[in-house]
Formats: sequence, structure tokens, C-alpha cells
Amino acid sequence: MLIQVILLIILGVNSITSQAHIELLTFQNKTIHDLDGIPYMIDGFAIHDMLVVIRKANLIHYGKKINNQLVGDYPYNNQKYSIHELSLLEKQGINSANLEPILTQAKYDFVSITQAFIKDIKAAKKLILSLMNEFCERRNRPNSLILSWTRTNGDNEAQVFSQVITNFQTYDVFLDDLTLFLKDLINSCPKARQQYQEWTKKQQLFMEQ
Repeated sequence: MLIQVILLIILGVNSITSQAHIELLTFQNKTIHDLDGIPYMIDGFAIHDMLVVIRKANLIHYGKKINNQLVGDYPYNNQKYSIHELSLLEKQGINSANLEPILTQAKYDFVSITQAFIKDIKAAKKLILSLMNEFCERRNRPNSLILSWTRTNGDNEAQVFSQVITNFQTYDVFLDDLTLFLKDLINSCPKARQQYQEWTKKQQLFMEQ
């Protein structure tokens, strides 16, 4: 429960509304012990990067709060929509071809958000994949697209992402799965969280000098 409070404080209440009442997992796979707190694996800096990815992904997914309302980034028919809202339009029968240019931009935004994080955790990629498998099994998401996204050879995550995200409905589910997985991963790494908290304290002290 403590980690959920920390996430609410860091990310903002509105940014994780859809997952606010979901109990976070603690991964049981022994791989977590080979990652937690280990430099260049899941250390304090990786926790920081994951929090940044979650925050930015939530902004494009659900929008940013303006005048007590969530407003998306993507213009369509003289209004601005979030990825979640555009997925609802698709379900209502909006012609997907009309949304194709917006989808292309939205996918580019995600690649930009995650590019640095993916590069930094490349050494841990195979180990993280085993945790994703546990996540999908325990969360009852056997067909989650996050598995397709990470089961890549070399550095072609962006290309695979573009291929598997074919519309806003798949994008909507993908972002839900990815952000929840990252929260579960953070929850499962107490050593890395401690490193992150110590790092933020040092940053605050430095700024106060």
C-alpha cells in the first residue's frame, strides 16, 4: 500500500486514476533478485526512469489536467483527444482511416518517451521479459502486446511497436498493461526504491544549497 501512496504523490492522482484501486503485485520469479538494486539493471536511476515513463505515458493516454478537466494532446474535428478517448471513438464506429495520421503521431510520441529508458535497461532485457511473463499470467493477460514489444532481436523495439499497435484500441490496452507492469516492477524492487529515495534526498539538499 505504501508504494501506491508514493506513486500517487510522484505521478499525480489524476494520472493513474484507472489503476488507483488495483493491488500491486510483488513478483515471485527469482530473477527479481538478480535485478533489484543492481547497477545498470534495476537500480535507483532505473526507478526514476520508470516513473518518468509512467508519468509521460499517462499524459498521452488520458490527457493532462487543465481547469479541472483532462485534455488530450491529439486534435480531431476541432477538439483535443487522449489516446483513451480516441479508442472510444473507434469503438463507436469512427472510420479508422480518418484517425491514421493521429495514430502515427501518437506512436511516435511513445517511442520518444521510452527510447532512453529502453536503451538504459538493455542489459536487463532478458531478465525483465521473464517478469513480464509472470505479470501476464498473474494479471490474466495472456495475449498482452507488451510481450510482442519486448520479444525483439537487436534494437528494433520501435519497429515492432509500430507493427503491433494497429489502432487506438490496441494502443489503449497496451498502455494500461505497460504502466501497470512498471508499477508492479517498482513495487517488487525495494532495494532500488531505497536507492531512488536516497538519490532524491541528495538532489533536494543540493537544490537547497
